[in-house]
Amino acid sequence: LYGIKCAKCNIGFSKNDFVMRARSKVYHIECFRCVACSRQLIPGDEFALREDGLFCRADHDVVERASLGPGDPLSPLHPARPLQM
Repeated sequence: LYGIKCAKCNIGFSKNDFVMRARSKVYHIECFRCVACSRQLIPGDEFALREDGLFCRADHDVVERASLGPGDPLSPLHPARPLQM
C-alpha cells in the first residue's frame, strides 16, 4: 500500500522484481523504455530523464533540436554559426 511504485505504470514491486533506477525514480525492467520509440533501455544505454518521461539518446536529441527551433542562435542549424570539424 505504501511501498515504492513504478514511475511508469504506478504498480508496486514484489520482492522478486528486478528494477531499474534513474535518479529518484524506480521502474520495472519492462517499463524502462523510451516514451518516443518504446525501445527498452538497458544498463549502459545513454538516456535522458525528463519531466515527460525517459528518452533514448537519439529521441532526446530530436526533442532538444525541435525545442530550440531553427531561429535560435544556440541551434546547431543556425546559418550564422558554421559547423566545426
